[in-house]
Amino acid sequence: MASLRFGHKHQCRNIANEKLTANKPNYKLRVIDNLTSSIKYKHLLSMNITDTYILNFEEIRIRSIMIWKGLPKEFNHWKPDKDAESFIEVIRHVLECEQLFHMRILKRGILTDYISPWTNKPIISLEDELTFAVPYRNEFLNMVRSFSAKDLDTIEIIGKAKTQTRKLGDYLLRAAYHESVHAGQFLANLRAAGIDRSYIWD
Repeated sequence: MASLRFGHKHQCRNIANEKLTANKPNYKLRVIDNLTSSIKYKHLLSMNITDTYILNFEEIRIRSIMIWKGLPKEFNHWKPDKDAESFIEVIRHVLECEQLFHMRILKRGILTDYISPWTNKPIISLEDELTFAVPYRNEFLNMVRSFSAKDLDTIEIIGKAKTQTRKLGDYLLRAAYHESVHAGQFLANLRAAGIDRSYIWD
């Protein structure tokens, strides 16, 4: 009986040790993860407020493009109902509206004779839309980089109804949020169309 009890205890101890070993993270991987996190943290500490706005815009656009590129070309003009925008029209809307946000900021909200660069431009493909938008995108981001922390808190943008104003920092966040909303819309439409959705979280 004693030998059986000893054997049972020995077996339990081995099982426990195996579980501990299995759950124990690889030391080298843990060091690499800690180092990577440290580098990212130091980078964030060195960023100013404008850098964080730029990072937000860039991260959102990266994920938008990942989602858009997951759309089969034959579905470009698919829409969930007759009154909705098609997939490719949503992409055009997102790219065009960023340039509109840019012009509104430059004019502090007052646009009287604005003509979109996309006016009368036929929709051809995702690649064509992205290429066409590049110079306008660069101009927009360069404008954001030019703002100081004081600008973000003191410059005011007049709203469409001209009854309220928003601080520049708030307005820029709304511009980024606008694209994020349409990313969610695009994903929902992909699901409705039965199309696999790209994994966008790293």
